[in-house]
Amino acid sequence: MYHWTIKHFGPLYIPGKGDCLELNTQNIVLYRSLIQYETGQRITFNDEHLFSDRDTLFSYTFTQNYCFLVGDCVVGSQDSRYWGLLPEDFVVGKVAIVWKLEDPQTEKFRWERFLKAI
Repeated sequence: MYHWTIKHFGPLYIPGKGDCLELNTQNIVLYRSLIQYETGQRITFNDEHLFSDRDTLFSYTFTQNYCFLVGDCVVGSQDSRYWGLLPEDFVVGKVAIVWKLEDPQTEKFRWERFLKAI
């Protein structure tokens, strides 16, 4: 639908707490799982309307902040491009330094990045 690729992904709006998003058949594909997570309701849609277990939905106000996480190896990283946005309350830490990095083409250790602060 969006013609995005792993290397050319987006643009993607990342919602924050209190942000209100008008819902339509194009963006529900991107945000349905977040709305289901926040409401605990099943979200369905047809050609014209979006539905929760209780109502027809025209917009949604998010109750949490979300993060888009990406790895430094574009092709090999299983990150938000695959599994979607991450609720901020799932974040348990922050990367501070590079521990170990191998070049994917040569498989050699990249000493110039060893223990480099981020």
